[in-house]
Amino acid sequence: MEQESKNIIGDGVKKKIVQDISDAPQKSFASGIGRRSIRDIPIPQNGGVIKKKYVEPEANILDENTFEEGPEEVLSRHSTPYKKETPKYVLWGIVLVSVLVLVFAITSLFSGATVTLVPKQQFITVNGSFVATQSTQDGPLNYQMVQISDTVSQVVESDSVQEVEQKARGSIVIFNAHSSASQTLIEQTRFETPDGKIYRIQEEITVPGQNTVNGETVPGQIEVTVYADQPGDSYNIGLTEFTIPGFKGDSRFDNFYARSKTPMTSGFIGTKPVVDEDTEERVSRELQQTLQDRLTAELQNRVAGKILIPENGTFFTFEPLPATQNNSGGVEVVLKGTLSAVGFTTAAVAEAILTQAGGTTNNPVRIQNVEEISINLENAESFNIQNDQEIRVQMSGDAHLVWQFDEQAIKNELAGNKKNYLSTIPQSYESVDRAKAVIRPIWNRSFSSNPEDITIKIELE
Repeated sequence: MEQESKNIIGDGVKKKIVQDISDAPQKSFASGIGRRSIRDIPIPQNGGVIKKKYVEPEANILDENTFEEGPEEVLSRHSTPYKKETPKYVLWGIVLVSVLVLVFAITSLFSGATVTLVPKQQFITVNGSFVATQSTQDGPLNYQMVQISDTVSQVVESDSVQEVEQKARGSIVIFNAHSSASQTLIEQTRFETPDGKIYRIQEEITVPGQNTVNGETVPGQIEVTVYADQPGDSYNIGLTEFTIPGFKGDSRFDNFYARSKTPMTSGFIGTKPVVDEDTEERVSRELQQTLQDRLTAELQNRVAGKILIPENGTFFTFEPLPATQNNSGGVEVVLKGTLSAVGFTTAAVAEAILTQAGGTTNNPVRIQNVEEISINLENAESFNIQNDQEIRVQMSGDAHLVWQFDEQAIKNELAGNKKNYLSTIPQSYESVDRAKAVIRPIWNRSFSSNPEDITIKIELE
């Protein structure tokens, strides 16, 4: 066993692992007498050099008491120079400065300001009657006529043929640039093309007078259908202009005129297939329903949020157009429909409600909750869409009125000024009740000199 033991401390000091263990005094654990501790190990007298046992990775453990010897590694207090570490607070300081620089750079890229404005508002319960006149007249509440036209057709089988003489027809727009007064044109009023062809209206109409919009004079106008004076395809023409021969020798001749909205078509003389009256009437009813649905949807798209239409203020007219022969030998039944509606701008209704409640304003006002205001014509059954007439409407509901202001003008005024300049905005603009702003980056105390860097947000109560 002694021959298989190896040195673990150094030359000349030989200790056998197995022998040390076997020779240890067998004393009681409680007394501790005879035990060897780390304090009992003698200090080597070789200049303070400590030899550390190194075992190669491939060294094999022979048994629990014997180790295979490998090369030795010598460690000395003078073998490795001392290297001072950088204090942690210095590293954290560098990180903090880097983060601050990065935050500054990012916030500078997103500089600007958001200005929140609370407009002047008022809640008014309305339940009363209002007098309304055409928009060309002065009054507390003006209305305008909104018109939309469309054409639909359906092919049906023909049951016979007959000789047909048809007059060409089409739509024109008549303009009144003469005065603000409306002008009545009687049934069969003539309209003449530059080459002398005559077309006529079939019923009496009223052309609205001219009016002023944004400081510019705009002629009154109305759309009507005209028919050729004679049948035949020679009156089928494209878009053109018209004069009114009946005004010759009068100043109105130069100031009343018309322009085509559609070509003149359907003029014909000859044999055509036809359908019986019952079939034509049935198809006509189907086409009328199709036109009503289509025109109503179009009206809603056009006026949504801008024009208020009374619940009973929509009127439909239908005009059968000449049937044409289809390529398959059938007859194409054609129907033209026109939707006419009485319309009020939301600003006009808001001002009328405010005036009736005893309020006044020099600035535009709108109704925030237009869908909660009910409007009905009081004389819908006698309303004539062709005549310029005074009407009465009944309104009810709780109106939320909101004053309007020029957002761009406020941006221009704030640009380049100190943040505290914002306090002057409610004083300068009657329509603004309160104002607050957030400027980016947070250390900036002035608005950008570029108005486009300022965003306006409207906040309602």
